[in-house]
Amino acid sequence: MTPFSHLRRSLFCGRSDLMSMFAIYCDDSGTDDESRVAAVAGYVGKVAKWEAFQKEWLKALRDFGIDTMHRVDLEGFKGEFETWNNPLRIKFLQRIQPIIRDHTRYPIGSAVIKADFEKIIPESVTAKFGGVYGWCTHDCLVAMRVWYDAQGYRNPVDWIFEAGTVGHGQVDALFQHLYDNPKTRAEYHIKGWSFQGKSLVPLQAADVLAYEVFKQVTNQILDKGKDDKGKDRNVRFSMKELVHANDERYLQYWGKRRLFEWLDEWNSRRDRPL
Repeated sequence: MTPFSHLRRSLFCGRSDLMSMFAIYCDDSGTDDESRVAAVAGYVGKVAKWEAFQKEWLKALRDFGIDTMHRVDLEGFKGEFETWNNPLRIKFLQRIQPIIRDHTRYPIGSAVIKADFEKIIPESVTAKFGGVYGWCTHDCLVAMRVWYDAQGYRNPVDWIFEAGTVGHGQVDALFQHLYDNPKTRAEYHIKGWSFQGKSLVPLQAADVLAYEVFKQVTNQILDKGKDDKGKDRNVRFSMKELVHANDERYLQYWGKRRLFEWLDEWNSRRDRPL
């Protein structure tokens, strides 16, 4: 039995139920211990689709001689990709990215430049979300709630995150807070949440998207769309390949202006619920 099949059975999920797979990604700037960009992203899909995804994904990995997909290792030619070159990387991405796009329902992602977040959002507010990664995760929950309202979907959903990543504790604290309140538990349609290893293959798809969300903000916002030589950067081909035309509404970036606007609204509310 595969890790996904085992998880599905332990959660009593039917083939038509939705499961969300998410990863957390942050960038170490290389000069200190502070990450520049915080990103949380992943995909929502039906159990049956995740099962089909797993079969195609594992076959693609076997064909390229890879055990586990780690997007950052592929980018830097590290780990299992140490002997690869750029043409092989492109060929591999062209094989796996359509598998993700064709077997998932829709992507969700949220990112913020950490320095902006820490400067604008007071610690008293940050604590309610657990931190910047809890904030991004909550934004993903909000995006999913918007989708619920649009689709009329009412069944609760299991949220699965990659285990052992930075922000693990923040995400856990956020979900516990929301789940303990019956109102917010129902509002966000939370069935449960857990943290699993990369052997749960759908999390490798989340890893790919989280990396691309991070790179999008790093390249186009933080580095102002310029490379090291001052030339314009195009939106990465991989980012375009991973989402459908109308999916961008569920991929959010929190700029300075939006953070200030959110804080003004927060301060004007009396109950200030999450």
